[in-house]
Amino acid sequence: MAQIHSVRGKPLGPSDFGVDRFTVPAVLDRRAQQYPDRVMMSIAGTEVTFEQMRRRSRAVADLLREFGVGRGDGVALFTGTCPEWVYFWLGAARIGAVSAAVNAANKGDFLVHTLRLSRAKVILTDAERRARVDEVADRLDAVTDIVVLDDSLSHALMREAGCVDDPGEPDEVGALFYTSGTTGPSKAVATSWNYLFSVAATVVSSWELRPGEALWTAMPLFHLSAAPSVLAPMLTGGTTVLAQSFHPGQVWDDIRAHDAVGFAGAGAMVSMLYNLPADPRDAQLPLRFISAAPIDAGSYHDIEKRYG
Repeated sequence: MAQIHSVRGKPLGPSDFGVDRFTVPAVLDRRAQQYPDRVMMSIAGTEVTFEQMRRRSRAVADLLREFGVGRGDGVALFTGTCPEWVYFWLGAARIGAVSAAVNAANKGDFLVHTLRLSRAKVILTDAERRARVDEVADRLDAVTDIVVLDDSLSHALMREAGCVDDPGEPDEVGALFYTSGTTGPSKAVATSWNYLFSVAATVVSSWELRPGEALWTAMPLFHLSAAPSVLAPMLTGGTTVLAQSFHPGQVWDDIRAHDAVGFAGAGAMVSMLYNLPADPRDAQLPLRFISAAPIDAGSYHDIEKRYG
């Protein structure tokens, strides 16, 4: 796949990436066919190839169907940063279910509110958050199955899937993200996969992201801005390096280790990195771009000069 740019301001569309429409099966399966053994994501230190992502998302689709989940049904994702979050996000999309990216810090009334908005038939959670879900389960409006990250789930994800994709139309609601809740209860932001992939296509052009290149981020998966960091490399056949959490003292070494050409994050992250003691290797980073906001306008040139 050649480097992709928009032409005269025309937005990039599915055909620019060799697919007929922006759906998860169309894009992911095409990349798995092209680059089966290329790492699509390194998530909290676990590497997942394009073919592994295809297989595991299909296994999730089968598992969700066994729970009675179908097109338009809700699937809540309530875990820390882990590969399974992405498997379920993409797997739900394969069958037209609506994923809901729940803030991993939620508990009590905040958790009840977001889960009710999700109308989830299935909640994916982990051992750390299972007790929080159990505490509010009887306050939920729908009868909900709880799937916990454990060995039985790991085995289920490894089985051969017979999934028949039914992603629905690209413009149908496919994923919910939530507002921060600073001015009141969090609101669910309904997005379609066409929207999510279109945003990713826009940043592909803006970042001039090429096939095989790596993007580094530590944005939580429940944050809407994390979506293009996953989907943009998927569109190009690149790699997303997703750290489990943000530790300023480890970021540059991790970026060097993965030869990442881009950093995607929040403006505050860039400020914390800039405030680290100067290192002779700062100007030797493999980075071509930093994508973050807000950043003080007066700092741009200083950041560019320091990091080359």
